[in-house]
Amino acid sequence: MSGNLNCNAKNCMHNTYGMCTSNNIHIQGTNAHSKEYTNCGSFEEKGLKHTLSNVHNYNIGGVVDNRFTNSAYSNSSSIQCEASRCRYNINGSCTSGDVNINGPGAISNNRTDCESFML
Repeated sequence: MSGNLNCNAKNCMHNTYGMCTSNNIHIQGTNAHSKEYTNCGSFEEKGLKHTLSNVHNYNIGGVVDNRFTNSAYSNSSSIQCEASRCRYNINGSCTSGDVNINGPGAISNNRTDCESFML
């Protein structure tokens, strides 16, 4: 993915100032027919335990690059997508230019969804 990736799941360890810093993002929802039936499988609740066990999935280069710009986070992360009915899913990869993950009060991935999902 080479577009913008925004996230409002404030309790996710990958959320840094509203941007996702995960290297590998996994959107779940195989049989989803609307965004409410998708979720971010990469969501990990903030905390030392999750931070240490997921340090390998942190896109530090993107975070550093973003600190020098004032725009949305331009992401080079890979986004795997199981939502087979989504128009942006091509062979299990997301092709949307702008991805927005929703989950402002989430404490697990079940409370997140992909706002960019479209039939």
